[in-house]
Amino acid sequence: MFFRRISPMEVLSTRIIKVSTICLMLLTGVLAASGCSKPKTSYDYLSQARQDHQGGNDRAAIIDLKNALKKDPKNGEARFLLAQILNEKGEGSAAEIELHKAIALGINSSYVAAQMGKALLLQRQYQKVIDTVKVAEGDKGKVAAGIFNVRGDAYFALGKVDEARSAYENALTEYPNSVDAYLGMARLAAKRDDLEGALHQVDISLSKDPKNTGALLMKASILIAQNKNNEAMDIYSNVLQIDKNNISAYLGLSSIDIGQNKLDAAKAQIDAALKIAPKHFGANYALGLVEYERGNFKEAQDAVQRVLKAAPDYLPGIMLHGAVAFAQGSFEQALSDLNQVIAQNPNNAYARRLLAATQLKLGEPDQTLNTLQPLLRPESADAQALALAGEAQLQAKNFNKASQYLQMALEINPQAAQTQAQLGLSYLGAGDTERGMSELEQAAKHSPGQSPADMVLIVNYLQHNENDKALAAISRLEKKTGPNPVTQNLRGAALLGQGDYTEARKAFEKALAIRPAYFPAAANLARLDLRDKRPDAARKRFETILEKDANNIQAMMSLADLAATENKDSEYVSWLEKAITANPSAIKPRVALTRYYVSKNENQKALALAKEAVNKDPNNLAALNILGATQLAIGDKAASIATFTKMTHKAPQSPEAFQLLALSQIADKQLDAARRTLENALQLKPDFVKAQIVLISLDLAQNKPGAALKIARQIQAQHPKSPLGFNREADIELSQKHYPKAIKGYEQALTKGAGSAGMIKLHRALSLAGQGKTADQRLTAWLKQYPSDELVRAYAAQIYMHSNRSQEAIAQYQELLKTNPNNVVVLNNLAILYLREKDKRALPTAEQVLKLAPDNPDVQDTVGWVLVNEGQLPRALDLLSKAVTKAPKDPGLQYHYGVALAHAGKKMEAKQALEAAIAVGKNFPGLEQAKSMLKGM
Repeated sequence: MFFRRISPMEVLSTRIIKVSTICLMLLTGVLAASGCSKPKTSYDYLSQARQDHQGGNDRAAIIDLKNALKKDPKNGEARFLLAQILNEKGEGSAAEIELHKAIALGINSSYVAAQMGKALLLQRQYQKVIDTVKVAEGDKGKVAAGIFNVRGDAYFALGKVDEARSAYENALTEYPNSVDAYLGMARLAAKRDDLEGALHQVDISLSKDPKNTGALLMKASILIAQNKNNEAMDIYSNVLQIDKNNISAYLGLSSIDIGQNKLDAAKAQIDAALKIAPKHFGANYALGLVEYERGNFKEAQDAVQRVLKAAPDYLPGIMLHGAVAFAQGSFEQALSDLNQVIAQNPNNAYARRLLAATQLKLGEPDQTLNTLQPLLRPESADAQALALAGEAQLQAKNFNKASQYLQMALEINPQAAQTQAQLGLSYLGAGDTERGMSELEQAAKHSPGQSPADMVLIVNYLQHNENDKALAAISRLEKKTGPNPVTQNLRGAALLGQGDYTEARKAFEKALAIRPAYFPAAANLARLDLRDKRPDAARKRFETILEKDANNIQAMMSLADLAATENKDSEYVSWLEKAITANPSAIKPRVALTRYYVSKNENQKALALAKEAVNKDPNNLAALNILGATQLAIGDKAASIATFTKMTHKAPQSPEAFQLLALSQIADKQLDAARRTLENALQLKPDFVKAQIVLISLDLAQNKPGAALKIARQIQAQHPKSPLGFNREADIELSQKHYPKAIKGYEQALTKGAGSAGMIKLHRALSLAGQGKTADQRLTAWLKQYPSDELVRAYAAQIYMHSNRSQEAIAQYQELLKTNPNNVVVLNNLAILYLREKDKRALPTAEQVLKLAPDNPDVQDTVGWVLVNEGQLPRALDLLSKAVTKAPKDPGLQYHYGVALAHAGKKMEAKQALEAAIAVGKNFPGLEQAKSMLKGM
């Protein structure tokens, strides 16, 4: 503030003297008052911002600049300085906006050009830098050099080395002391692996500006490449002494820590960077990398989503996104991401191996081998790639080839227990059980701690019901590892296999005693609780998990499932909402909740939830799948097609995406478009069964049975050991009433393992062909061979019941009750059959099922009808009335209600009920009796 001297010639009033005195006191700091200070102008704030920036306090500088612009939005210098600071903080998009405003306010465009180039570089818009940031006529010296330098950086990023060198040379011609130009030349030297030459260029730049942080940072990077980490760390520390807010120095230190697996130290450096600039692109990427390495996949996903939101094409970010998706089991998402990486960087061996592992998870062994081909050359000596190739051949059931690859992998890395375990499986698959189990046992024996071989061996024993051997292997594993929750859980599984539920429960409880939040053991105990009809105890298991791990999504989903089985809708929704809140990026609870809302016709809630999932992560294929499926379910076919089309653009290598789009097109009756889409899916994966099945349905809908048969036979050729193709061929023949061919197809499917469903289809085809006796003989023989096949037994019971073979049906239902004594459907049908046979067990059985399902209208009808036949009309009418209210369009229920009303002397009401039963227009047991009763009224 400027105070002019008061002239003696001036006449001073008392008031003036007092004000002057106060102002003098303010100057000496005696009095703190604001009455005499002039309000700060926009340029006052700008001046303060420059001081703050020079002093390294960018946060204060930004506040000052925003105050300056609040005072005067047309202050171009403030906007330019704000853009410069935003660039330094890595916020290129925000900087670009301010620079455009600065130019509009009259700031010289040449003066702005270099900063505009830096803003675009931060956004990875390299070609835009080349197209728009140019040296104008009259640009000289530092201004021209700055523009040449950003163009050089853009050319370098685009891989145009000669153009980059020319730009840096032009910068040095304009301004020989340009540090940025020397740093550009250093990058070029490093690119051709001339690290000494790069270091020389950096040292030249430092001779001109010893405290240039950009040069110091580059020198540290070169030293890291030369494995001189300690010297690099000294330089980063020096940079932070010069500029305590230098984000690149923090990230450089974190990169060294990550390389040395000091993840906690790395996280501390990254946190310091993020405190300065929460949106910093590189800091968020580094955070995602650290969280991924620590196994915190949710946090890693959140961080990498922020990176890809700022730069959707950032290849390392896409790579990390794919790795996180793989770790979380989102294999379609991983496939999409990793295909993008390989398309742009085909020599990335890590990406190839991870893509191959993803394809294996998706059951695509042929695609896996294609991906691995460049890594399987003899000179590669890539043990991981060979092991993956062996696993692919194992999955394709080419056991001899699998053994060859796995043997080669073991020669390179003899200590790879997982590879030896896979080798054991290849021998097992080839039928060499002794050699296979020997390899597995050797792999387990030579692993000092828990190894994949131990787990493969134990699981293999459990799958073959060799529970004694499994328990012995578990004990051997515990000698190496000591008691742990995994082995106790496996012990419980083996004991369950032996039928020893008491000891199994003890094993699971020991697992939880060791690790109270170990979910698999809690889930197994909950299953035992439910088996013992103790749902409250099962619920408590999961609640205890949440007490130890408040965000455990598995526990929340299990509690939701329990609520669903008890028809507690509000509780079911509540648990799913809690799971979403605790795990915002998790897809499973969102899928469950959207499906629930659709089932309840709460379409807007379902749609909002699905859209929220996409908004959180626009690149997430699972989220797009939810949205598209929800749109289709609520009838918005056009929106569903648009969503799935977007999905195919984001995942052009995913046959699954094209199949989903085809389903939407079929729903919209765009059959020709759907056919083209399915053909696209099959071009990507010729043996993609899901697309082939849809195409068969499409051919049948368009009356092209010949084309459908051709596809079914393709499936047979592609999967000769699978029943699927033979089943589908038989289905097509059955639809054309070619019964002998259908029977032959179902017989072939059964020999290849079609199982219960295959037997049921064969019985139906034989019956339709008029071979009822043969059909029943086959059914009886099947149940004799597989007495525990409840699906076929329930089918047989239903067939006998509907063909009035009541005693045979009763026998089958009674067998089913032995394993599940509280099965509502079985008990209900038994009550009906007992009534039909005038068996006294009808009423007690009906009462038993009513206790189990008191609000089920079919059960209410059964009990009511039994009571009618018992002459207990008041209670019968009460139950039948409730049943009809819940299911007014069920003609059988209306008929029973009408008969009960007639017996009670309520003829008018009885007539209405009988008319309602007939009006439905469906055939039902009692239709003729209903018509006859009406005529007599």
